[in-house]
Amino acid sequence: MQRCAFTLIELLVVIAIIAILAAILFPVFSQAKSAAKQTACLSNVKQLSLGVTLYQNDNDDDFPMGGWQYPNYPDTAVVSSRWYLDVSPYIKNVQIRNCPGSSFKVTDQTTWNWNSDYGINSSVAPWEDAENASDVHSPASLVLLCDTAQYDYATFPTSTDNLDPSLWRSHATGPTDYQVNGPYIFYPYTDYPYTDPADQWGNTFRRPYGVHHGFVNVGFCDGHSKSMDIRALIGPMPYGFTLNDSRNFWSNH
Repeated sequence: MQRCAFTLIELLVVIAIIAILAAILFPVFSQAKSAAKQTACLSNVKQLSLGVTLYQNDNDDDFPMGGWQYPNYPDTAVVSSRWYLDVSPYIKNVQIRNCPGSSFKVTDQTTWNWNSDYGINSSVAPWEDAENASDVHSPASLVLLCDTAQYDYATFPTSTDNLDPSLWRSHATGPTDYQVNGPYIFYPYTDYPYTDPADQWGNTFRRPYGVHHGFVNVGFCDGHSKSMDIRALIGPMPYGFTLNDSRNFWSNH
């Protein structure tokens, strides 16, 4: 009886078809995975925003302080905290501060080890101070928190990447301490806007992070959240939004 078998040509055709299908489908799978991470991140932003709202309900509508630190008298130990720890009783989830699309891993907090993939707007929750919700004139247009990273000051002043916020991602070095700074405090440094002189704490280099293919997940003070192109979030080039700009998503004026 004659035995049937695939010829070499037939096998090569089958292999070629499988390779073509793989080349078509793998990018689709990758995009689906990225979209899932972006959706999970948006859920994190929504829950953190809700945590801030619950905190305000129990604290006379005050936003949490972005961060604070002072000696614990009569002891000499330093007491310090960050906004995400102050709202943690309403969330009870450390990992919620870790954006699944970020390569930076957030750790639990110990002294001098503060980090979060989400920064709170420094105009409503500055260091050792906090605004009240009654001072916010347009909560639906005021950023509360968003995807944030610490950037490398050393590479920004000599790079034209700072002229395009979608390229900032390549300069990110890690998660933020607590805050994100709005473009209303950015000012020109040499020939490169979006570049501030460094300070000893690195505060001026905690900026929005377009981790989701150039998009940033943003939570607003009225509780809604959405994904925004980082260039739309920062505002028109080359200087971004200013305080008196009616389109400014960052000012509480």
